[in-house]
Amino acid sequence: MRLQPTRAGSVACGNAVVVERDGEFLICLKAERAGKEYVHHYAVPVDPGRAGELGMIYLDPEDALLDCGHPPCFALDAGESCPAEPGHIFENARGAFLKVVEDPKSQKMFAYVELSSGQLIRRQERGVAAVYRAWRITGLGRDGAITLEQVHGALADVTAG
Repeated sequence: MRLQPTRAGSVACGNAVVVERDGEFLICLKAERAGKEYVHHYAVPVDPGRAGELGMIYLDPEDALLDCGHPPCFALDAGESCPAEPGHIFENARGAFLKVVEDPKSQKMFAYVELSSGQLIRRQERGVAAVYRAWRITGLGRDGAITLEQVHGALADVTAG
C-alpha cells in the first residue's frame, strides 16, 4: 500500500485519509457537506478514536493529506438503548451514523457522518434502533482486507522518506 499526498478536494468522500495534527498522525474518515455554493471538506478522526471529544477537522480543498484510497471498515460492539453522545455510532432507518461535535463556526452543536458515504447530515437522532458506544476500525475497504498494520507501515514509509 502506498500513501500519496492528495488535495483534500480530490479525495473521495468516505475514504480513509491520514491527517497530521500537532505532530500526531490520525487516520480519519473524509467527510463532506454540500453548502449552498460549494462543498465543505472535513476529516473525522477514527484511529485513534476520540470518544466524547470526537469532532471535525476542517479541510481547505487545497490542503494536502494522505489518501488511503478505501473507506474504513468499522467493527461495532454490542448495541445499547441509550442516548447517543459524540463519538458514538448509532443506527436508524436511514443507516449508521457517527455523532460528532459540529464545526465551531456552525450554529449547530452536532453533526452526523453517514458511515457508508461520508456525507455529513444533520438531525438524525429520531428512531434510533441501537447505539454503539464501543467501536473501532479494523482495516480499510468494505471487507477490511487492508489491515491497520499495513496502513501504519505505509505511513512509516512516508514519514521516513
